[in-house]
Amino acid sequence: MATEDNTIETMALGRPFGLGMLYDCRNDKLIPAMSLWNPEVLENQCVTRKQPFTNYTVRTEKSLHDKAHLLNMGGSLKLSVLGGLIGVSGSAKYVNDRKETKHEERVTLKYSTTVHYKQLTMGHLATEKMIHTDILDQDVATHVVTGIVYGADAFFVFNRALSKNEENTTVSGKLEVLLNKLPKIDISAGVELNMNNDDKQLAESLTCTFYGDFNLEQNPSTFEEAVKLYKMLPSVVGVNGENTVAKTVYLYPLRLLNRPNMKMIRQISQNLIDNCVSLINDLYQLKMQANDIINDGCPTVHQNKEHLKIFINYINQFENDVKKKMMELLPKIRGNGADEIQLRDFLNQVESSPFNRQKLSDWIKLKEREITMESNFIQHCIADPRVDSSLNALDKALSDSQCVHIICLSIHLTNKNDFYLQDLSRYLDDKTFNRREETTQSSWLDEEDVLAEIREKIAIFFDSVQGNVDNRKIKFVITDKHIDKQKNLEGIFLNFYEKGRKKNVEIPSKPGQPIATEIKDDCILLTWKKPQNGNINVRQYKIIYSKENDEKSKSELIAANDSESLLIQNLTPNTTYIFTVQVLTTIGLVIDGDMSDPITIKPPEQNKTKSNKFKQNGIICAGENGYGGQSNQLYRPQGIFIDHHNNILIADSSNNRIVERKCHSNEERVIAGGNGPGKGDDQLFHPTDVLVDKKNNCFIISDLMNRRVIRCFRENEAEPQILISDIDCFGLSIDKNGFIYVSDRAKNEVRRWKKGDERGTIVAGRHRKGTDLNQLNGPGLIFVDEEDSLYVSDTFNHRVMKWTKNAKEGIVVAGGNGEGNSLKQLSSPWGVIVDDLGQIYVADHGNHRVMRWCEGNAEGEVVIGGKGRGKALNQLNHPSGLSFDTEENLYVADYGNDRILKYEQYSH
Repeated sequence: MATEDNTIETMALGRPFGLGMLYDCRNDKLIPAMSLWNPEVLENQCVTRKQPFTNYTVRTEKSLHDKAHLLNMGGSLKLSVLGGLIGVSGSAKYVNDRKETKHEERVTLKYSTTVHYKQLTMGHLATEKMIHTDILDQDVATHVVTGIVYGADAFFVFNRALSKNEENTTVSGKLEVLLNKLPKIDISAGVELNMNNDDKQLAESLTCTFYGDFNLEQNPSTFEEAVKLYKMLPSVVGVNGENTVAKTVYLYPLRLLNRPNMKMIRQISQNLIDNCVSLINDLYQLKMQANDIINDGCPTVHQNKEHLKIFINYINQFENDVKKKMMELLPKIRGNGADEIQLRDFLNQVESSPFNRQKLSDWIKLKEREITMESNFIQHCIADPRVDSSLNALDKALSDSQCVHIICLSIHLTNKNDFYLQDLSRYLDDKTFNRREETTQSSWLDEEDVLAEIREKIAIFFDSVQGNVDNRKIKFVITDKHIDKQKNLEGIFLNFYEKGRKKNVEIPSKPGQPIATEIKDDCILLTWKKPQNGNINVRQYKIIYSKENDEKSKSELIAANDSESLLIQNLTPNTTYIFTVQVLTTIGLVIDGDMSDPITIKPPEQNKTKSNKFKQNGIICAGENGYGGQSNQLYRPQGIFIDHHNNILIADSSNNRIVERKCHSNEERVIAGGNGPGKGDDQLFHPTDVLVDKKNNCFIISDLMNRRVIRCFRENEAEPQILISDIDCFGLSIDKNGFIYVSDRAKNEVRRWKKGDERGTIVAGRHRKGTDLNQLNGPGLIFVDEEDSLYVSDTFNHRVMKWTKNAKEGIVVAGGNGEGNSLKQLSSPWGVIVDDLGQIYVADHGNHRVMRWCEGNAEGEVVIGGKGRGKALNQLNHPSGLSFDTEENLYVADYGNDRILKYEQYSH
């Protein structure tokens, strides 16, 4: 802490300073009606000299420190202003102009001019010329005004509202550029003539607030008015500066006037001043943040917003307490009546109190998350004009005698008494209060079950709204109430009212997306799942269908309430249909289900099973020399791929390499790996599948034990690239768009990866390991057809699943009847491939055979093997990968026999 015994320079801030006036630096107060000298003496000892200076500054406001800098306030004066010791006027009122929302950007243009300087010649004002020396003994002042710079300031504060997509820094940069042009704009021929279109558009979006030391008939409110006023300011000052005011003041210590016993003024440490200013600034920022959350969030979220309003009120009270404490301590510390450690202790007390800024910030962030999440959950509901979410929505609906039914989404997620707000309130009443034990405030945001329930109930509510567009006897309301644990009201509830009375009725959810489990020449078997909720209140199902993009062809059928499928007949072959299943309820509601994926009724010839057969003795086309790692040897081959030249690419898994076998040749070469297991660019570790990306002239490898999918180029055109990492990859496939599909055995899912994807999109197996139609268990090799339907070897569920594009669940197209060797069963299916006619070929790994299934058939047929495990050319040993060449010959990776077999098709 420093002491001050020299002339002090300070800012007038609109206060009526005059030469010879007394000033108390302890509380930054002018002493009116008191002077040490007669006016005649002061006038005779006054020297005036010109001090012309004009300047302008453009600055973006970010904090109180920036505002104080523009006002040229030093640290001590800044603290007095913020602590309430000084009342400002004129241009200095700018210090109280603060941003009210983060959704606006403001930039300030400051015009500043000085005209002359007046000074008392203290050498001639000797102590013998004082006539009121008794004032010095009263200890009412510490300094006397001995110099004043006269001039005038003007602050033009330009505000620009921000849209949701705009960033503050971008807009402030544009504003600063525009405002720096303002002093140079020539208005003689009109403002618009000197501005381009972009500047005009920006200028028209601005509002202006003016603070100045000028007497004006009207303050500017637009950019154009601000420009005109700016150009007039030099003339408003007056020819001789007669309209100027005191701007900078010089104060002379009274103790130097033969009063050595008067105490010197102490200056408070700069870091302590900065901490005090930061506290006031941070409290304001918290209030602004809270106001923004209140105004931004969905209007339905009433309870948490009430908490925020209480929070703002408590911050206001605390801010007033802080300023009162500063008003008490600052004069004492400056006047040596107290040590600045008391101010430091006060700030430490604040940081250890419930008003600790980190605690305040954490609480408001939690409220923002809750309000944002709740708003996001219901925003699509309240966007519908039929949904009333006003404060008294339920009361209005209950009082409407024309309303028969009410569906009320009742939200009870906020406690009436927030424990942190209670702590703030207690501290305001008793500054010694401090919670002994830190308590972490829990929130429904962290409870997965609660979030799942919210999603479920809101989905049912929204489906109820959408399915009853024309029913004017039903009203839909959303209420936000406090948690009431005594009435067991915690969470989210879907309430049904009939003629004003609340009924204990469970509203049905929508049925599952309809799928075609069988497709014939002119009919399909449409299947759906019953609603997961409220199934007891299903009266009937209505099936609505039409030709794709042809609403006029719409037809309807009715199914009983216990149905989960319906045979729909008389459909047109080679035509695509869209199907929807509606729930008709016993309580008068209609619940719309999801539309099916497009379903095509194929021509009759495509629905017949292909009559061709394969020769039962295979031809060894790779691995002639048996098990090993030498030339023409393989060790546990898995995925295979036949390219458009009929070359065979083999994932030689236990040899940690990819082998290419040329068509109609014994030529074989290693095209990736082959250097032992490892993570190097020239190494692989148990690759399980490989495919060719023709568009990019490369091949893709599933490098299982290295948990990565890599891209390699032929002829060393480029270094291998890691496409996907941290994945338990097994099977690969690629669609016509070049998107890559990867099965993940650990997560029991398949993801589709587009170029640039970081996480990929789940296209199969969304719900962990299991046997449901939306689950997988150990997915193996995969295949994607021309319609972007995905086929998955669901190995440990002993079935093959088909997932049509964007489907939420799959259908069983092979197996699915438990593990076994009948024609209805599979045993650990490994590889899968589909021919041009949609027939599905499965490497039935545990049964040592390859089976062919037609979608919708209950049984498959054995096309290769099935004669027990063995090495004969008509036997297989745990087959894995499958592929066709261009002549429709079938290739099988005979995993347990370490070879690749080619099965030629019988010619017709």
